[in-house]
Amino acid sequence: MTIVRFGYLVCLALILIALNGCRSNRNLSEPISTSSSPSTNSSPSTQHGNTLGDTIEVSVEDLSNGYFQWLDQHPEALPAGQKLSVLLPTIDLYSPAGDSIYFGADSASNAAFLGTLPQGIRDAKTTVVRPSLKESIEMFPEFKAHEDALLADKRYTVFAVTYPDWDRCKEQNEAVAKLRARAAKNNIRILEVLLHK
Repeated sequence: MTIVRFGYLVCLALILIALNGCRSNRNLSEPISTSSSPSTNSSPSTQHGNTLGDTIEVSVEDLSNGYFQWLDQHPEALPAGQKLSVLLPTIDLYSPAGDSIYFGADSASNAAFLGTLPQGIRDAKTTVVRPSLKESIEMFPEFKAHEDALLADKRYTVFAVTYPDWDRCKEQNEAVAKLRARAAKNNIRILEVLLHK
């Protein structure tokens, strides 16, 4: 086992331990919201019996596996000497071309940024190596099944990863909900990954 793989496993274990105390009051078998607004088209597929829209529910383990596979292909994303960590919650803002132009891993900062959209787009910039929109979509089978349609829709895209009932994610979650209410009018798409154990 390589040192990097060992680091991945340790990181995954720490995430699971951190989330262990964050139990959701929502029954995970209940349907989740799958559309951002009535005017947003969603792809014709099913997940847990629902039409897939812009919100999916995945385990922390599945998120970690997809992200670690991406890291294996992009070692420049983890410079030598930097500790491996998976931060939650996160957002990426993708340009219509699918490039990450903003990355945030702090709920309050992310909420503040989301509150500035769409005007804040012109000030968005990141120096962090991040997955492209295509690579982010491919990390999740629920989105990958509709990759062509998602990539053909050339809009700014907020890609949010969060734990729905964790206090540490509350500000970002509320900001995503507010943005969702005005996103169609501002031509911004939101893809959201809700984590569970």
